[in-house]
Amino acid sequence: MKITLLLSSLLLLLSNPAVAQDPSRLLNLEKCWEGGLPEQLLCFDREFHACDIQLEHLGTGEGRYMCYAETLVQADLHLNRVYARVIEKARQDDVEDGMYFREDILRDAQRKWVSYRDAQSQIGPSWARIMGGFESAIAFEAARITIVQAHTLSELDKRY
Repeated sequence: MKITLLLSSLLLLLSNPAVAQDPSRLLNLEKCWEGGLPEQLLCFDREFHACDIQLEHLGTGEGRYMCYAETLVQADLHLNRVYARVIEKARQDDVEDGMYFREDILRDAQRKWVSYRDAQSQIGPSWARIMGGFESAIAFEAARITIVQAHTLSELDKRY
């Protein structure tokens, strides 16, 4: 729920004509999905910092927030693509085996994971007592957790 509100805030921010830069043009995580998790996270960091440098002229952390929010959007889109592949594979396996439980287990686990991500992404920023930029810190945590989940599902996809 909070992530949805965060993404809605990003859309409102981007609809502002005063925002001259579009972080989706400055940030490309597509090249980050290859390799292992450490490489993916390093690529994520490099892409974010390149975006942040391009938007630092906006001041007061607005550019950083936009870059983190866009990172979350792109990571979430990637996760959704991976999830769709794994769900389809589970569905096919269920039909082949005549046992209909894999897809249900995966859907239930993913729903629970979304709740976990939303809660987990607030722990670090709240314990660090971040006042300004709280949404940016939450988007950062949520993006990292989403990248890890996408990798986890990709590995599941490769194994089965």
